[in-house]
Amino acid sequence: MAATARPAKKRAKRASAPRTTIQALATAKPVPKEKTSAAKGAKGKDSKATRVKAPGSRPAATTPAPTQPASPKRVRGEFTMPEADYERIVALKATARRVGLKVKKNELLRLGLQALQGLHEDELRSAVLALRAPPPNIAR
Repeated sequence: MAATARPAKKRAKRASAPRTTIQALATAKPVPKEKTSAAKGAKGKDSKATRVKAPGSRPAATTPAPTQPASPKRVRGEFTMPEADYERIVALKATARRVGLKVKKNELLRLGLQALQGLHEDELRSAVLALRAPPPNIAR
């Protein structure tokens, strides 16, 4: 079969207003809005359109909002731990609750890191080696 060629469709050109350039918009002066008496009557006496500022009055000075220090970037990580260590976290949370503190798991872990950071190098080494040692009741 021979393919028949279809004539290309021509798009009709729309009649449009001339395009304005960005430079023309930037240099253009704003057109003031006209106030009509009908618009004033519809809004009432308390509308902003009928208020008149006293001559020489200045706008209220705005105080800049206090800037808060940027919080440190949070990194999400996953790790696994033995069930016994997780039970220790639960017990520490219960102890904190008894003394009137509501503590999250991540807060306890961060406190542990701060406590480890305060250890001397030899104390840290012995703590890490004790953690890695298998419990005495497990036979390998």
